[in-house]
Formats: sequence, C-alpha cells, structure tokens
Amino acid sequence: MKAAMAVVGLLAAATAAPPVSSPAATDTAAVEQAEHAWMQAMRDRDAVALDRLVDSRFTLAGLDDLDRPSVPRSAWLENTLHHLRVQRTAFRRLKVGVFGDVAIARSTFTWAGSFDTEAFDDTSVLVDTWVRTSAGWRVVSRLVGDAPSASEAPAKQ
Repeated sequence: MKAAMAVVGLLAAATAAPPVSSPAATDTAAVEQAEHAWMQAMRDRDAVALDRLVDSRFTLAGLDDLDRPSVPRSAWLENTLHHLRVQRTAFRRLKVGVFGDVAIARSTFTWAGSFDTEAFDDTSVLVDTWVRTSAGWRVVSRLVGDAPSASEAPAKQ
C-alpha cells in the first residue's frame, strides 16, 4: 500500500503544473529586460522606445559631484537622439532589487561611441531607479559614477 501511495504521489508531482515564478522574480526579470531595452534604444536612437521607457520625471546625475545640477529628460533625449552615437554597450554586472512599485538597478556598465566628434570608451557604475506605472516599468533616475580601476577596487572579504 505504501508503495502504491508513493507511486501515486510521484505521478501527481510529475504531472503537476511547473512552479510559477514569484512576483518579485517576475518584476526583477522585467526590470532587467527594461535595462537592456533602454540601452538598445539608445544604440538605435529609437525615440519611440525611449519615450516608452524613460519617464517624464527622468533626471541624470553624477554620483561624485553633488553640486552639479541634474540633467533633465528633455536635455538627455536631445543629446541621445542628436549628438550621441553609441556603438557598443554591455552590463558587466547587473543587480536589481524590487520594492513594491520601485526598483533599483545597480550595474557596472561599459559603452563606446562618440558624442558629436569626441570618441569615448568608458566603464561606469550606474544606479537606475525604475517605477511601475500603468504602462509598465519606467526609469525616473540614473546616477552615474566612474568605475574603480582594478587597483582601486576594495578587496573582497
């Protein structure tokens, strides 16, 4: 009898629906996907996608110069669509934390391209703040800092 019950239990487990993702895992994946879509839209200079992903309240600011004013969305879009040419982007690391309707994406990010005629190839630390809206996740803030060089990076404990 015990063997029959074990077989029935195994069959039930084998035919059960696969486990569903938790809402937090689903939200984390959605924000990660939005991060990648945002960078693709920058590379493509896709105004429609940028408008969908970048909230009207968006600002860009530096992590290390608190006295410098933030760049508003309108100036950021103007620069992105008309002055910036991005050839390559890559997240070396990307960590997303979701807190209800707010998500924080922290990353080490590399990118290369040009701003007007000045070429760049940089690695930065980014902190992006996303909010859930009726239209989906939208970024409201990006904080940018220089990534430490290997010699400056703190030792792992």
